[in-house]
Amino acid sequence: MGDVIGDINARGGKIEDLERRGEIQIVDATIPLSKMFGYSTALRSATQGRGTFTMHFSHYDHALESPKAL
Repeated sequence: MGDVIGDINARGGKIEDLERRGEIQIVDATIPLSKMFGYSTALRSATQGRGTFTMHFSHYDHALESPKAL
């Protein structure tokens, strides 16, 4: 679980909620879309292939970086 949270933080994400349902851990986080590329591979690596994620639009926000830096 620490590897998953560490990866979210490294991507500039914000943990909104952590929930446990039996054997399942659920992490609700907000992460900039530009930082999500490659996340499925990183999640599979961090969870030995057992982790899954869903993604949905949350909101528009001001870009913190110039488009060239993205």
